[in-house]
Amino acid sequence: MHAVSKLIHSRLSGQRDSFKLAVITEDSGQRWTAIGGMLSLLEEHGLKADIIGGASGGGITALYYAANRVQHGVTTHRHLSSLGYDRNGKGKRFINPLRGLVGRPMMDVDGLIDDIFTKRVVMPWDYFKQTEQVVFLTATTAAGLPTTLHLNGADEAKAKAAMKASARIPYIAGNLKAHTLWDGGLTNGLPIQDALDAGATHVLVLRSHAVGEENHISGAERYLLRPVLKQRDPTLYQLLLQRQAYKQRIVARFQHDERVLMLQLPHVQTSSGTTNGRLLFHALLDGWNYMAKALNLPPKAYPALWQPDLNEHGDSPLVPEAQR
Repeated sequence: MHAVSKLIHSRLSGQRDSFKLAVITEDSGQRWTAIGGMLSLLEEHGLKADIIGGASGGGITALYYAANRVQHGVTTHRHLSSLGYDRNGKGKRFINPLRGLVGRPMMDVDGLIDDIFTKRVVMPWDYFKQTEQVVFLTATTAAGLPTTLHLNGADEAKAKAAMKASARIPYIAGNLKAHTLWDGGLTNGLPIQDALDAGATHVLVLRSHAVGEENHISGAERYLLRPVLKQRDPTLYQLLLQRQAYKQRIVARFQHDERVLMLQLPHVQTSSGTTNGRLLFHALLDGWNYMAKALNLPPKAYPALWQPDLNEHGDSPLVPEAQR
């Protein structure tokens, strides 16, 4: 058994230790629901981590886990479907490609955090002021350099600003002239070294891309984001082109490190821009079931909080019939 798995099982059995366990999540786009499913199972088993961090959507999902609210936090998917925030066609859509065609951000990150995380799927903002866990997100400066945003002691305004920065994809989620911090996935989408620098002795890394799909490029990036950045911001454009190669180097550096365990689903039913509510929910269930197998944890029933989604969408087609 891997050293990280051993530590997790030891903690779940009630044993005390002097180690520092980190849970790190990859930048994700709309694949964050798969990460949310994995984290939800850890929460269900009562696993506590000492250091929690990540980038972009995956990192924000990890913050709900840090606050012991991820099973609640992942219900955000109900508000991100193609029907919009209110699920009745009247609300403002989180992702609207038509806005991008007229030069406006097609992804409403500000609305997500100021509306959904504040009024509907509420983030416990006081957690950041009180926690003894090390909590951080990554972002990218306008000069193209990675930066780490520490949330320990942060008030609500500072925490919101960090979330927006870490998830703000250039042009897609923010005007290029209006911001100085951009998506963490551009320069540090797998912040494993940050966790080690923070004192981690064991690092559990949850990847959002499925095996073999790490280099997938969305249509929005290929036909909208890349042409715009190439013309308007060469620095960010080069980072966009290089980010997957950088991530491959990080994986190669740590894949045989006994301190680091990377988990990656064989298939993720969502893409970075998915707005289909059924696919978002099924990716969540896939993450839950995959985590149980990957760490050899006892199976658990889905949280009662998710029952309305099960009634609407059913179980994931990737779940064996005998397991339902």
